Amino acid sequence: MLHVKNVLKKLDVFAEQALGVIGLVGILVITANAFCRFVLKVPMSWSDELLRTIMIYGYFIGAALMFCHGDCMRLEIVDNALKNHKTAHRILNIVLAVVNAAFFGLMGYYVFQMVVQYIADGTTQSTSSTPAWILPFGCALGMLIIAVAAVVNFIKEVSPRKD
Repeated sequence: MLHVKNVLKKLDVFAEQALGVIGLVGILVITANAFCRFVLKVPMSWSDELLRTIMIYGYFIGAALMFCHGDCMRLEIVDNALKNHKTAHRILNIVLAVVNAAFFGLMGYYVFQMVVQYIADGTTQSTSSTPAWILPFGCALGMLIIAVAAVVNFIKEVSPRKD
């Protein structure tokens, strides 16, 4: 079990570093695009598509990391009111885990179906020859990470507690 926690911790650190790199790349591309467009008078037509793609990956994977860390917005007033009532708080967490797992699991499933269809059809972006599946894949990846984290939260809540 300790080995699994170490692997998950390393994946978490890697994902946070990757998000930092995504942000840095975004800043560099925007700066280069502005310089080329306004100083050199040569537009970088590919930059908008790259920025859109890395923004989708950064947003959805970042949201998934926030969810895994428990940093996402919740109804804190309800959460705080139930903290003293362990059974009610536990029921709330179970309901939230089920709802999140179902919603994000289904959404991730349907987006993955779209990705598979894009791959099967060989669809490309309208502005370039980039495969169309790359953009929604980031969305699906984030949603499925959240669904898996919700299942883990569910298992934690229904498992016997060592209080």
